[in-house]
Amino acid sequence: MSVGKEAPRVVFLIQSLGVGGAEAQLVELATGLEDHGFRVSVMAMRAGGPLEKEIQKRGGFDYVMLGKRGRADVIRFGSRLIREVSRRRPAIVHGFMPVANHLASIVGPLTGAKVVWGIRAAFIDFRHYDAASRILFGTGRVLSNQPDLIIANSTAGRDYHRSKGYNASKMVVIPNGIDYERFRPRPEARKNVRKEWGIPASAPVIAIVGRLEPMKGHSTFLRAAGTVARHSEAHFVCIGDGPAAYRNELQAIAVDAGCADRVHWPGVSSDMPSAYAGMDVLVSASLGEGFSNVVGEAMASDVRCVVTDAGDSANIVGDTGIVVPIGDSDAMAAGILRLLGRGSAPTASPRERVTTHFSRERMVTATASALRRLL
Repeated sequence: MSVGKEAPRVVFLIQSLGVGGAEAQLVELATGLEDHGFRVSVMAMRAGGPLEKEIQKRGGFDYVMLGKRGRADVIRFGSRLIREVSRRRPAIVHGFMPVANHLASIVGPLTGAKVVWGIRAAFIDFRHYDAASRILFGTGRVLSNQPDLIIANSTAGRDYHRSKGYNASKMVVIPNGIDYERFRPRPEARKNVRKEWGIPASAPVIAIVGRLEPMKGHSTFLRAAGTVARHSEAHFVCIGDGPAAYRNELQAIAVDAGCADRVHWPGVSSDMPSAYAGMDVLVSASLGEGFSNVVGEAMASDVRCVVTDAGDSANIVGDTGIVVPIGDSDAMAAGILRLLGRGSAPTASPRERVTTHFSRERMVTATASALRRLL
């Protein structure tokens, strides 16, 4: 849909368009809003990632890579940011995640635009992050009175930030949206992806998807895998990448759990719709989540999920999957075995739940309505 020159412009700010759930949601939201009568610009602080190529591939999209060179690059970068935003005369400057939210709070008032923050996290264990992250979160608490609207992608995210002193009166919750045309059952891809992973066609496959970091709970998943391996012929796939030292720690856990010979580490997947086709069960073992895109995508692909009770995961799976306590590998193993047929398992359709409650169209429509109310 083409929009007229008088249509309100939204400028989205984000650090980069590398691989990530928040980044993927921004691409869907930015392209979708043009169908709701907004002109949209996306400005990334740094170059990077397949999602940058994706947003450029969609054609006619106003994308600006601002080229920030590091933390010391303040004056040059700041001048370019203000210049590029001012040229577009936006009605709204919309940050995505903390750094971009802070920048929106600076550049929005300078250009006469309304300011919107996007909050994606629902729990942050600062033991795993640097001092800059702690400072950023603290200044966000102080600055949270400034934006005209704060959009959280989960109820858990709203409640967490409210409990830490963020201004809840500015917050609304708009859940993420899943493109269920892209993520759909693909039985034709199942054989090929399992061959790539080196897994027998008949073996049950249990997978976890996410960057290798402590918050994603891979250690719990691997301990649960050890239990499941003793009761089934299942194989386990860890899709994602991270620091080599941490990967080595996780591989040592798999050895201790007695399942290392059945755990596969394919790294980052460039074709997640096909990857979901190779799974029988998707596990989200996170210690903290907002809205898990991975869970929504797997469900849209009609894959059943075992999730920890983190963030909004229990609400996403509803009566289609199994919810277990955070860090409880025994409960996780029991849930996986139930979904493999060792006990009563849910029968409701995961895909139907996503298409009904968490579609891309619902997210875009709700966001368009919230932005229009500001204007």
